[in-house]
Amino acid sequence: MRKMPSTRALFGYDIIGASSHDDDQLEPLRAAAHDLVDATLRDEGVDLEARANYAPTGDGALAAFEEADLPLLIDAIDVLHRKLRERNRWHKPELRLRISIHAAPVHLVERESFQRGPIDLARILDAAPLKSIATRLRDFRPDTVFGIVSDQAFRTAVRGRYTDRIYVEDFASITVENKEFTDRCWICAPGVDARRISEVLDPEIPTGQAEARSERTQAPNSGTQTIGLSNATFNGNNYAPMNFGFPQGNAHA
Repeated sequence: MRKMPSTRALFGYDIIGASSHDDDQLEPLRAAAHDLVDATLRDEGVDLEARANYAPTGDGALAAFEEADLPLLIDAIDVLHRKLRERNRWHKPELRLRISIHAAPVHLVERESFQRGPIDLARILDAAPLKSIATRLRDFRPDTVFGIVSDQAFRTAVRGRYTDRIYVEDFASITVENKEFTDRCWICAPGVDARRISEVLDPEIPTGQAEARSERTQAPNSGTQTIGLSNATFNGNNYAPMNFGFPQGNAHA
C-alpha cells in the first residue's frame, strides 16, 4: 500500500486582467508580481527555502509550502493588499492580484505531475466569483488583492485561530463549482466587511440581510451560496497536462 504524502500548504496567485495590458507591459507586471509576492512571504516568515512543486502559470504561479506556514500564507493576503495600495500610488499600470490557498497531501516531485491538491488549488484560483469580485467591489475599495481559501485551509488555520491579521469574520462563504471541483470556499477582500462581500456575490440579497446571512455562514452546518462555473477553463484545453513539478534545474523557486 502506498503511503499518503504529508499535507502541504498550497499557495497560488495570478494577475487580474493581465491580458488587457499591452505586450510591452506584461513582463514588467509579471516580474513585479513575483518580486512583491516573494518579498511579502519572506517578510511574513514563510520558509521560501522549503517551497516546492513550483509551477509558473504565465501571469502567476502555484507552489507548495510547509504545512506550518499555512496561517502565514493566509495573513499575507492582508499584507499584499497594503503593499499593493502603496505600490499602485506610484507605479502604472496598477497591479492587482488574485490569491488562492489550500491544504492537501502532496508528493514533492521534479517532473510533470497530476496531483489532486495542486489541481484543486488551480480550480479555486480560477473560480468565477473570485474573477468577478474585483469589478463588483470597485465602489467599496481600491483594486488590490482578493483572496479565496479552501474550506480545509480555512477550518485548519482561520477557524483554528492561528492567523494574526485575518479572522473568521473577514470571510464570506460560497460554494465553488469548477469542472470536477466542488467545495465550500471562503472569499475575503481586506478592507471590505464580509457582509458586503456576501451582498456583492449575491445581488438578490436585500441590503441589510447580509448580516444575518454572514452569521449563518459562520455556523458549522450553515448553508452556502452555489455558483456554477460550467464554462471555466484553466491554462488551455481541459485535456492539456499541467506541470506541478519544480522548474527545470532548480528544486526551489
